[in-house]
Amino acid sequence: MTYNRLTSYNFLFSCKFYKKNPNCPFTKLRQLAIEERTHHLKKMTFKELNNIDSIHEKCIKERKITVKKVLCKLSSCDVLK
Repeated sequence: MTYNRLTSYNFLFSCKFYKKNPNCPFTKLRQLAIEERTHHLKKMTFKELNNIDSIHEKCIKERKITVKKVLCKLSSCDVLK
């Protein structure tokens, strides 16, 4: 596995948000030893990798929108209206 491929899938190792998503499909993988996680990653096809990457990107976008909405409510801004 190349370094770039491993680092591009760092979400298998941690979540960038403080409060983790309880429905995250990567939670079980993150509980495995690092060697096991990288082994799973190596076995995945290009299509599978794209699929999990899409799931991750969708989650990030949705959570960023949620954070913005909460911040706007707290500061009474009109950015998302």
